[in-house]
Amino acid sequence: MLSISTQSTRSRCTRRCAAILFAVALTAIPALAQEAPLAHGPKPFAVSGVGPKNLTFGKVDLKVSGTGFIKGAVGVLGQTDLPTHFQSNKQLTAKASLSPIPGDTYAVTVRNGDGKVSPPFPLVVGVRKPFQPNSNKGSDHAWGSNHLVVGTSVNGGDVYGAFPEFALSGPSDANDRGVWIPGFGIDQYGATLASWYGLGASQLNTVFTNLSQFNGVTNLGFMGA
Repeated sequence: MLSISTQSTRSRCTRRCAAILFAVALTAIPALAQEAPLAHGPKPFAVSGVGPKNLTFGKVDLKVSGTGFIKGAVGVLGQTDLPTHFQSNKQLTAKASLSPIPGDTYAVTVRNGDGKVSPPFPLVVGVRKPFQPNSNKGSDHAWGSNHLVVGTSVNGGDVYGAFPEFALSGPSDANDRGVWIPGFGIDQYGATLASWYGLGASQLNTVFTNLSQFNGVTNLGFMGA
């Protein structure tokens, strides 16, 4: 009798435990169903990309990609509102004018019609390198350089000459490969220093044999008496 009673008690316990577990499972399923949409809810309002790639300075047409855009959204470049066209809740187009700024990096945001503003997205403007690569995918050796002249006899506080215009086939390019023509010749630079040291005018052409090629300009004026 004890054995039968014990088995019967165990059987009832097993059925009750199974019922409790089943009830817990039924309770948990609706909770999971309520929480599931949170994982697949609306995506955050943000800018994820700005194109096209390799932007240069000047007037450009921007494509702004992201999520959460609504009609009336306006692209903002720094602090400037841009003429913007709403394409979809994931894309806008805007017209902008890019000019050099420190670091050449702009902050792009979107201001929705409801007044909300997206976090800033960094837009780096890539400036085209003003040289034509050679057969080894490199550049030729430079022709010129810049010099800082310091001393008590220097006519300082000024810039002598002008930087070349860095444009392929431009007015400062000797051909079409970015061979920049310096504003001054090394003979002129050396003759200016030699004159300050005391070399006479009649001796300059002997020492600096190409000096005659520079239209008679033998002293650049950066040295005093």
